[in-house]
Amino acid sequence: MGLVRELISAESGDGKQHKDLHRCTYEIFNTAEGTRLFQLNSYGTEDRKHPEKVSQTLQFNEESAKELINALRRAFPALS
Repeated sequence: MGLVRELISAESGDGKQHKDLHRCTYEIFNTAEGTRLFQLNSYGTEDRKHPEKVSQTLQFNEESAKELINALRRAFPALS
């Protein structure tokens, strides 16, 4: 995937919970340019050919991480 530059609400009201369960890891690192990033790595289902291989990644810099935190607080008010 890539670096998230903007997080926009797309609340359609018809979301459904996925049935498959996936493992997700995260990394915190600095780029060669000195930018600090937070990265989420998702993995496919256990029955795929290479279940240990990263399937998708999302990276957040400080600005997009703030947007993610605000969105999570709207979704889960008890986090505030």
